[in-house]
Amino acid sequence: MRRRHAGRKERNVWQYCEFGDRRASWNRFRRAIFTMPVTDDEGQALFSFARPETLIYTNLGTNAAVTSGLAAVLGSMEAATNPELVINASHLRARDELVNRAFKELGGEHLPFKRFAANAAYYYLMAIAFFLFESFKRGMDTPQVPITWYPTTFRRRCVDIAGRVTRSGGRIVLKITATVISIAPAGAT
Repeated sequence: MRRRHAGRKERNVWQYCEFGDRRASWNRFRRAIFTMPVTDDEGQALFSFARPETLIYTNLGTNAAVTSGLAAVLGSMEAATNPELVINASHLRARDELVNRAFKELGGEHLPFKRFAANAAYYYLMAIAFFLFESFKRGMDTPQVPITWYPTTFRRRCVDIAGRVTRSGGRIVLKITATVISIAPAGAT
């Protein structure tokens, strides 16, 4: 088995082995890659009994049309048939669902109106609000407001605080408790 070390940001390491597999009902061999993580996402070593095993089937390397098309994009046939490319693609395949989760958290799963036009307007406004929220997070990109926050986390940490707005000496003042100030992230006050 070969070991694959991730990049600087990712600290997980896994073992993999590639081979050809053909089931009884298949008319040809398929490329299979068996993977097993050695460390978790934080870089902590995993016991052998706690390592999830994954078997990835792919047609890269066995289907000439698909492989040559990817090789044209990547620049070489070796890059297109690299097992680490297949493993990375397999690990990232569910990341697009995280966007859907964040979108649902921002506006909800159910549209509130009975008529199509009202629901369409609500949905478009929800999409604009989600775009503005994501742009705000990317523009901030600080330890106080990380990019990885979902809308619920942002609301709980930054918006949902108890306070009182008062007017004193010609100024409008937001009064909040010392507890809210003490739990605020460093530099957010």
